[in-house]
Amino acid sequence: MSKKEDGLNNKDDVKLQEVLEDIKLIKKAVEKSNNIMKLIPFGKIMSFVLLLGGILILAISSVFYCMIAYFGQYSDIPFEFKALLYLLCSIAMLYVGSIKTTRMLKSVRNKGYSITSIGFIKEVYSRQFKAIVFPFFLVFAVITVFLATRGLSIYIVPFLAIWYALVYKSIITLFGVEDVFILSEWLLITGLASLFFIEKIHTLVILNITFGLGMLVASVVYYMFHAKKRC
Repeated sequence: MSKKEDGLNNKDDVKLQEVLEDIKLIKKAVEKSNNIMKLIPFGKIMSFVLLLGGILILAISSVFYCMIAYFGQYSDIPFEFKALLYLLCSIAMLYVGSIKTTRMLKSVRNKGYSITSIGFIKEVYSRQFKAIVFPFFLVFAVITVFLATRGLSIYIVPFLAIWYALVYKSIITLFGVEDVFILSEWLLITGLASLFFIEKIHTLVILNITFGLGMLVASVVYYMFHAKKRC
């Protein structure tokens, strides 16, 4: 073999090595973007979170419904009572969200990954996540304001159910987490169906049927699905 041919072979080997290194880097990047969520026992965590969320929604909305029935209409409820209930709603949302994040972070750390809370949030709320979710939240804000300012606020809950179902499906698909989609299917079906009954059924009852009952049903299904996977 001549020196010229030997030099060409060396160049080819170097290029091949560079290509292999690039492939390794791409593979590591793909694995990094997916491994966090795949490490989380999603069914186990969500079964508890949805159970807690469903109970809180049913409890708070039922209290609101009873107060409206007692005082006659929403505007007649004393400001102090409404402020207290809205404060409880905010606390409940923060509490459920913190429990979900804490349990997910704990499950990742139990797998041997050393990651901070901020690092975990950055992994989950990636640029890809934001790019997909931003249009959904823009639609949510615009349509909610539109319905509220056009005297169509009774349609907000059905819209939220349909909107959440589509967002939930998109996020689960993005992370590639194995899931039975029961909550999104429930919200989509009940949200669409409630459009035809919203004038006959109170909005808070619709809220209980869509989100409250839906979360409880999904919690049971998630638990059974997770238990089946362990067998």
